[in-house]
Amino acid sequence: MEQKEDKLMSIKEVQEYLGIGRDKVYGLFRLDDFPAIKINKKAIIYKSDLVDWLKANRTKTIYI
Repeated sequence: MEQKEDKLMSIKEVQEYLGIGRDKVYGLFRLDDFPAIKINKKAIIYKSDLVDWLKANRTKTIYI
């Protein structure tokens, strides 16, 4: 069975996916428990990790 490759998302893609502003996305990426990958000044996240994080935090109010 063929495995589908997980999509990497940029800040802009996360912004569009969640429908929130750029500053709010940067706030998410600064959270300690947010599963982002930072390479030099570029921050990315696997879409599956983002969805898992959202599901795990769906009952919480997150202030950023």
